[in-house]
Amino acid sequence: MGNRDELYSQVCNQLAGKPVVWRFVQPVIGRARGLAYLDKGKACIDIRPGLPESDALWVTLHELAHVRLNHCHQLPAYLAAAKTTMDYLPAVAAKIENLPREAEADSQAATWLKYADDNYQRFEGDSTFDRKLKALLTWRDQRELDLINRAVKAAFQHLGLEEK
Repeated sequence: MGNRDELYSQVCNQLAGKPVVWRFVQPVIGRARGLAYLDKGKACIDIRPGLPESDALWVTLHELAHVRLNHCHQLPAYLAAAKTTMDYLPAVAAKIENLPREAEADSQAATWLKYADDNYQRFEGDSTFDRKLKALLTWRDQRELDLINRAVKAAFQHLGLEEK
């Protein structure tokens, strides 16, 4: 596994908040650029090989959002849907793109991508792309930050100190 693949895997685990199997392989459904699914209960993401870097990152973030938002289904359910809809794939794809969960995943992916764009300058790396992946490793959900802030506030109160 190359350094970039390792970075991708680390980013997937960080952003999803759980272990994710991530790989550059053609998704099993039609012409999909990416697919997030569960295989024996484990979150998996397949990304079409050969996508330009920026597209691969966007698709990865979008699929990761599905994992984080618990939108994934067991792989057999996807395969069954694909077999029954192959003749209608263009119409099905158009409908899928308009589902609320797709909008949610796009929104989360956009949040992560903006964070990477805003913070990559702080990191060393061979390329801007690698630096963006490193920046994503530092992303924290607002809920996590709120929890940390509450813990710090409680510690200050417990110690009888004032927050500054």
